[in-house]
Amino acid sequence: MRRAIVVILLLLLPITLVVVSLVAIQANRPPDWQLELDKYIEYKDPLSPGTTTVQLVDRARRPWNFSRDMSEAVFGDSAYYQIDYSYSGKGRSGLKPRPFPPKDVWCVLLGRERSSTDDSTGEMTYAVVFVAEHHDLYNADIVVHEGARDPFTQDFFTQDLMESLSMIDCDLGLGCHQQD
Repeated sequence: MRRAIVVILLLLLPITLVVVSLVAIQANRPPDWQLELDKYIEYKDPLSPGTTTVQLVDRARRPWNFSRDMSEAVFGDSAYYQIDYSYSGKGRSGLKPRPFPPKDVWCVLLGRERSSTDDSTGEMTYAVVFVAEHHDLYNADIVVHEGARDPFTQDFFTQDLMESLSMIDCDLGLGCHQQD
């Protein structure tokens, strides 16, 4: 009987160590939406000068109001849904249209410092992107939506952008947050 208990304990010890290790690894892993945002920034930054940083993130309190017309370009490597720009360079990844509304939306204010010709600090330009989690009955994926205007331009903050942020109730400190 004692021998059986010792054998069981010796078998359970490695299993317990593996489970504890996996839990610890998952606890330190960033959320999926943040990983997708990091891929977007990495993809976009080499294409234009400057360093892109996340200034502010807010989770939409009304993601069901996010619509197709709030998005001009879609970035990702979705195996399920159509995207406009693939990080891997393979063009459209999935075949199915993205289901709307998304289950979840994160509004992200990005800042990019443009290098100036002299050695002083450059001018900051901004952009807002939407990281959205789309679901259908069988599949789910997270993609990044750019708004209707080119990001990181002086005229990016339009009335349309402010209305979009207000509709999905995202507060990025731009003066368009709805108060209930």
